[in-house]
Amino acid sequence: MPTARAALAAVAIGEGASARLYVVGGYNFSGVYLNTLEVYDPATNSWATGAAMPTAREGVAAAAIEGKLYVVGGDNGSSLLNTLEVYDPATNSWTTGPAMPTAREALAAAAVEGKLYVVGGYGGRYLNTLEVYDPATNSWTTGPAMPTARWSLAAAAINGKLYVVGGWNGSVLNTLEIFGP
Repeated sequence: MPTARAALAAVAIGEGASARLYVVGGYNFSGVYLNTLEVYDPATNSWATGAAMPTAREGVAAAAIEGKLYVVGGDNGSSLLNTLEVYDPATNSWTTGPAMPTAREALAAAAVEGKLYVVGGYGGRYLNTLEVYDPATNSWTTGPAMPTARWSLAAAAINGKLYVVGGWNGSVLNTLEIFGP
């Protein structure tokens, strides 16, 4: 990867020969919060640079919906963010969506049935918050709280359900929780 970083997000968009890995945000541990977008093409084993994300930040979460990259939350070095930014690979451009209700970092996200599900994170405390962004209505709703508050967790969608695993809440967790929208 051209830019070394931690606390980034990576999302695959496309299938077959058109599949690409989109890597965004992060921190380089030299005091720089990144807005860099880099795109890996496995077919050519090469990297390209996409348009810079409007907000430099680390601790972000991301997911793909209908060929677009949705990046949410994070920390810019001075505050926790509730920012939602959407990258369109077809136009190599970013738009800013409505702010997520809860500012936080080290959260997780996954796309389930065309909606962005955002869970957990750190917002002054460990969070069990579930918030859902619907691109069709360009709005956020709050879902039921996860049983376990945590940050630095992971999320994935399988067969229309949101799977949330691991994290930290004062202890390293091996917790798996499943939400059926």
